[in-house]
Amino acid sequence: MLWGRIGRGAWGPAVEACPEGCALLLFLSWTRIEPQRGVFSARELADAAAALSLARKRGIEPVICLHAKTMPDWQIARGGWLDPDVGAMWGCYVDRVLRDLGEKVGNWLVFDGMIEEATWYGPDQRVVTRAMLDAHAAAYLLIHRAPGYGGRPPRVGGVEEEGEWLLQGGPRRRLQGLQRRQWTADGLAGMLSSGRLSLPVSPVGELPNGSPCLDLWAFRWHGRYVLPDGPHHAKDEVACRKALLRAWEHRRPLLLMGVSESELHHAIQVGVRVDFFFPDMDVSSDGRPTNRQAW
Repeated sequence: MLWGRIGRGAWGPAVEACPEGCALLLFLSWTRIEPQRGVFSARELADAAAALSLARKRGIEPVICLHAKTMPDWQIARGGWLDPDVGAMWGCYVDRVLRDLGEKVGNWLVFDGMIEEATWYGPDQRVVTRAMLDAHAAAYLLIHRAPGYGGRPPRVGGVEEEGEWLLQGGPRRRLQGLQRRQWTADGLAGMLSSGRLSLPVSPVGELPNGSPCLDLWAFRWHGRYVLPDGPHHAKDEVACRKALLRAWEHRRPLLLMGVSESELHHAIQVGVRVDFFFPDMDVSSDGRPTNRQAW
């Protein structure tokens, strides 16, 4: 069971509170680790290493995300993911993280929300998505060259939301369907599973390694109804199960977030391989989790 997901500021208390035998999703911050170009925070990396060592001693499996939409100011000033040299900057960051933490981690997530971050760039989002796909592939290669925890080959994946479901006209009207963006989490998983880019991201091209660069996939379900009197967040198990099965078609182990236990059991019954499970959170009318015990 994936017990929680914690940003860097709360790693210590989170590890202390996490039950033995569980897994814990922990987010690194490129901003905090490399606050100035080429200047890495030894204290930040040491704190992360200490938290990971403590997790291992307590029998907790850490799952680490390299980038969760926190790009350093100095890289933003260079154009962010539009900077022609962003790949080199990213590679230096990933390489330093692996040197300090690689032997303590067996499961990595490269990006948390690549699609969302790319949309911040407006009309340039196709170019940005290509740069981030290249960055994912580069990180995949670097991580697989690292020793991994216990000498076992590390596994690499990514996190994407599975879309919004809109219910038009009230709760008794039938569900209209998934509102798709230019490209979807499912499409992104397909690209990373195949090693090849496809429309609408790029008319031609391959990822740098020319081979699949996805070992596991983090499935985050954010299905919601939108009613006439305003947003009302609710889960739709039928829609979630369909999306889960679609994600499983890529034949990669799944790390589940935002699904209910009944959806989890259904997935297992139909043969989906679930490596980690992040318990469903109660959601308030503004979309914020109300079950704080899992955080």
